[in-house]
Amino acid sequence: MESIFYLTLRGLTITTVALNFIIAKVLPEGLTAQLLILLKMV
Repeated sequence: MESIFYLTLRGLTITTVALNFIIAKVLPEGLTAQLLILLKMV
């Protein structure tokens, strides 16, 4: 049970970092906005 939760959380973290990296590459100013949106969702 813990391992599944851990893997899911880790997967979401990696996905979030990847999305933020892509957004930062395309639109530097979008990084902060994306982080705020993600924080509101969590």
